[in-house]
Amino acid sequence: MESYDAYPPSEDVLLGTPDGRLSPVRRFFCLLATFDFLFTFLLFTLCVILIRGSVS
Repeated sequence: MESYDAYPPSEDVLLGTPDGRLSPVRRFFCLLATFDFLFTFLLFTLCVILIRGSVS
């Protein structure tokens, strides 16, 4: 069975890109987290509007 320590991550993964830009993985995670937050906020807003409308 192989250990994960046999293949350490490259320096770019640990430190980011040399020119200071975001790595593609980190950029994808930031976009995913942003859209997840916005989608959750939208669903929460719709639920509040629907619940208030049906209670009245």
